[in-house]
Amino acid sequence: MRIIEQTICRLALSHGKAITPRHASEHFQFGIKKSRNILHQMQEKQLLVHAVEGQQRIRYYRLHPSVAAQMVR
Repeated sequence: MRIIEQTICRLALSHGKAITPRHASEHFQFGIKKSRNILHQMQEKQLLVHAVEGQQRIRYYRLHPSVAAQMVR
């Protein structure tokens, strides 16, 4: 896992609720598009899951339950 991915996982865990590309872009001072791409790649790696079911556009992400369990240990 890359350092950016680890930091986003920690950010999601400490935030306590779903994060958005805006949260990541403000934390890293990236553009929204770059943050969206990173979060999407993390979803493909099953580090994140989309937080709201039934929407075509994914706006909120949360930690995958298995990743959250590993981080809490």
